[in-house]
Amino acid sequence: FFDIFNRVLVDRRPEAEEAAFFRLSGMAIETGCHVVNTHQQRLGDIAKRDDFRPTAEGIKGSKAPIEASDYVFGVHDPNYFKPVVRQVLEVHALKVKKGPSPWAVSFEVDKDRGIIGRGRSIPYDATPGKRGRRKPEDDFGDIEAS
Repeated sequence: FFDIFNRVLVDRRPEAEEAAFFRLSGMAIETGCHVVNTHQQRLGDIAKRDDFRPTAEGIKGSKAPIEASDYVFGVHDPNYFKPVVRQVLEVHALKVKKGPSPWAVSFEVDKDRGIIGRGRSIPYDATPGKRGRRKPEDDFGDIEAS
């Protein structure tokens, strides 16, 4: 697991960072390891949008992680920005190298016991401002497109 990967680099230019990600990807393939790199969304940009869900464009820093990665997932907690009726956590596939994308899954969350489960697909429209929105009166997982 890596967080703030570019801090371990001597050369932080975007092209050097991208090359480092590709080298890391090659090492992962050679060794049979999975590498997880975490990144943040630019909160200032998210706060200005109507739709708070993560986007590939909103990733903080250079685009090297997106270019070099086979998969990019965005995790969204709807409660972070405004309270909702159900405790859910959404995972959005922002990039899938081999396979369909984008797609999203909503999970029920029991934060008191640290349990995430009952995942189910939710509609995903990649058009900015048009992604599915949860209606508070719904039971788990029903989505209303806006």
